[in-house]
This record gives sequence, structure tokens and C-alpha cells, in this order.
Amino acid sequence: MFYGDKLLILKGLAGISDGDISQDTELGVYLTVAADTIRRTEYPLGVPDGVIGVKPQYSVLQVRIAHALWQKRGMDFQTGHGENGVNRSYGSEDVPQSLLAQITPVIGVYRQ
Repeated sequence: MFYGDKLLILKGLAGISDGDISQDTELGVYLTVAADTIRRTEYPLGVPDGVIGVKPQYSVLQVRIAHALWQKRGMDFQTGHGENGVNRSYGSEDVPQSLLAQITPVIGVYRQ
């Protein structure tokens, strides 16, 4: 899946019109952060040199993680909030564990 496709899907999830480009840069940042989160989770012992982007099987997950981050903007790591019957509380995680659990870690032996 290409970056433009991911951006289009993310805009749909965020309720932003395809023609509205005013938030494309910010959404792109969230896609970049999501990609980094996936790489760091996939390679818990360190991301190998030359690994960029995400594997194709994680393309939609990248968009979902970016959307989760987008939804929490301005409320980073909130530990409690109640207003008009709506209660929010976030732990120390910025990405829901249910999304990170979909990433299979890659661990290998380093040889010189």
C-alpha cells in the first residue's frame, strides 16, 4: 500500500474530506510515528540498518495506529478526564496494546 493510499484511509477514519489538504502534514507525521512504532515493536533488540517503512502486512495496522494517535492528540497520556458523562483515562501507553499485539517480533542471533 502506497503512502497516498494510507493518507487517504487515515483521512477517512479521521473524518477529513479527501479534498481537504490542510491537515495532510500532521497526518503524515502520525503515519511516520506509527511506522517507527511498528519497526521498534517488530525489532525489540534494535532495528537493523536499512530497514525503512513497514512490511506490507502492517500497512493497515500503520494507519490504525496513526488514527489512534490522532484521536488522542492534545490529550497525550491523559490519566483521567470526565465531562458531560464521558470519562477518559489513558495509561502510560500512547498506542493501544491491542494494536501492538498484532506485530510479530523478529529476534535473531547477531554474528560477527
